[in-house]
Amino acid sequence: HKTRVSVGQLDPQVPHAWPAQSKLSKALHRIRADDLERDLARADSAMASWFASCRLRGSGAWLHALPKNPRFSVSSSLFRVMLCMRSMAKIPGAALVRNCVCGFTGTSLRFGVHWFSQCRQASYKTARHDAVVKVLAEVCSKVRMLVREGESANWIRGRPDLRPFDMLVKPSADISSDWHGYDVTVADPTRVGLVPSGARYFHSGKAASRLVSRKKARFRSLVQQHGLTKPAEFSAIGFEVTGGLGYHASAWFTEVCATAMELGAGVPEDQSTWSARDFASYHLQLISFTIVKLSALGVLNGIRRSTADFSHGSGHNS
Repeated sequence: HKTRVSVGQLDPQVPHAWPAQSKLSKALHRIRADDLERDLARADSAMASWFASCRLRGSGAWLHALPKNPRFSVSSSLFRVMLCMRSMAKIPGAALVRNCVCGFTGTSLRFGVHWFSQCRQASYKTARHDAVVKVLAEVCSKVRMLVREGESANWIRGRPDLRPFDMLVKPSADISSDWHGYDVTVADPTRVGLVPSGARYFHSGKAASRLVSRKKARFRSLVQQHGLTKPAEFSAIGFEVTGGLGYHASAWFTEVCATAMELGAGVPEDQSTWSARDFASYHLQLISFTIVKLSALGVLNGIRRSTADFSHGSGHNS
């Protein structure tokens, strides 16, 4: 009967009128998750932010991906890191790292958090961003959209060095329509130093929303200052390191899946598994898996480079 859960009054005299067990179970899990998130917020803001991000749509979709599909197949060591990240457990091998190759020291090294996006030398955040853009471009092409990367276009008048779009799309059935440009971002909810004043941690999706707002403001400023060389719509969509979809990314994905249903788009037989038989489930897994895989690769790269740097330094000192 908690107001934050949409379950009607439960009358013990008429149990046949109760909601389905699945709905009651979901409500109970949500109540428990809310309580746990509140407890975590008192003890550890980074852990609370990570837990809240893990509650986003799609953040756990990669856990349902099956290695029968080569796109979901990774080495056991990489998958182990992905699982450790999910539960925020200590990363195997990270205990050997005294300090990062960039010079950073701290307990976040043990959990791999430093290499999600903070490290300027070992993080794979650029590679992760580019990989996500490729997947999104693939998703759009599946629903009969013309797709091209905005990096190759000159959109800001007099400033060809500025790139406001990661990809551009338009309906293939209406090539005369304006391009719709997307700026894609993957936010790191563990960077609690960026939490807005008055908040203790990043609530679910707030890390992504923060970056989306910044990108929208930047685009408006560019248009006001320079103008566009040709008409184009603009949208910013944000994901989070957990693999979850922020509010704007979720709205975009819902729209794409609705179009896919209208077109009858599905999953190729050689890529389909029992956990990903339809367009929405398969591509949600693909987006989520790509984000978490590249984040985990960044962690492994950070550990490898840091331990190698430490070993080299020890040998030099000896």
